[in-house]
Amino acid sequence: VVVDEKDGPRAATACVRAEPVAELDRITAPTLVVVGADDAATPVSTAEVVAQAIGGARLEIVPDSGHSSTIEQPEALSKLIESFVERY
Repeated sequence: VVVDEKDGPRAATACVRAEPVAELDRITAPTLVVVGADDAATPVSTAEVVAQAIGGARLEIVPDSGHSSTIEQPEALSKLIESFVERY
């Protein structure tokens, strides 16, 4: 996936594998990376790698949440997304 600034903010779900991670630096759109603090499927360390690979990405860790932050902490997640979107 290649996204440039003219596309504006994007919401995306990414499965992190060796090949896609190598291409993350091609993303130039504002990017929010969100991970649950207790996510075993996609741990915080993986989200950190993703956020670091995307220039200027914002990493947010949702407390008291696993892989289903939309269900476990919907209000916290909504606030993060709203705050991000308001900036752009």
